[in-house]
Amino acid sequence: MKSSGIRIAVITNASLLWDKNLREELKDADRVSLKIDSLNAKTWRKIDRPHRSLELNALLENSISVPDDVSIVGYDDINIAALIRAPLDTIHQSKFEMGEIAATQLIDMRERMEECIARHFFVKPTLVIRKSCKGYPDAE
Repeated sequence: MKSSGIRIAVITNASLLWDKNLREELKDADRVSLKIDSLNAKTWRKIDRPHRSLELNALLENSISVPDDVSIVGYDDINIAALIRAPLDTIHQSKFEMGEIAATQLIDMRERMEECIARHFFVKPTLVIRKSCKGYPDAE
């Protein structure tokens, strides 16, 4: 990938950073980001299981900048996506619309008393632009 000019980013919980070969491989990446699910060091260790030599405060002080260093897009538009330090751009699919389709299908099946027939439905996703990416052609 690197020889093709594509930049490589690795996001990891750091549980395998004890492996010397892995650390050598990671040196070829353009960015390496450690997964941080909590800003409390004790909780971070329980959740993300980082290598014992890593210190949360040191990671936070030297962290990458979103969206200047890396762009991040989430999926499912969970409530916290708008509240984190760099509000997360995300793909949204209407849970209401998905529920409405499911309920309609259940009622329809019950009324017809037929076997369940596999059907495919499409719920159109939308991009919710916040502050975790830059470079959207129509957003700037």
